[in-house]
Amino acid sequence: MYGTLMKIVVKPGKLSKLLDYLRWDAQVAKASEPGTWRFDVWEVKEKKRDVVYIYEAYKDEAAFKDHKMHGPYKKWKKMKKKTMKKVTPVIPFKESVASNACPAPFVATGTAVLITAAIGRRVEEST
Repeated sequence: MYGTLMKIVVKPGKLSKLLDYLRWDAQVAKASEPGTWRFDVWEVKEKKRDVVYIYEAYKDEAAFKDHKMHGPYKKWKKMKKKTMKKVTPVIPFKESVASNACPAPFVATGTAVLITAAIGRRVEEST
């Protein structure tokens, strides 16, 4: 698995705009990026500042390269300039050394439900 954990200190008054953008990013990943296994966003207060953490996990580096081809990634620099005071890679992009992530697709027995990615994408098919 290939991924990162990022810490973002949000510019004053820009939290709502940033969260809207990140929700859109997650929706695009869910709809069109089967190699994006996680795109999780947490909002916290630290020392009276708005802080957002983003955890991104991809099947592999190729899946991350696919993610970079979609609209949200192409808009990242613009959104960073408008909404983010500081971005810190808590864990820089790299391969994990261990993971309990289910490789996609996970296929159940009987009538199969293929579960692709922890972000909730589902495709049903009969076996």
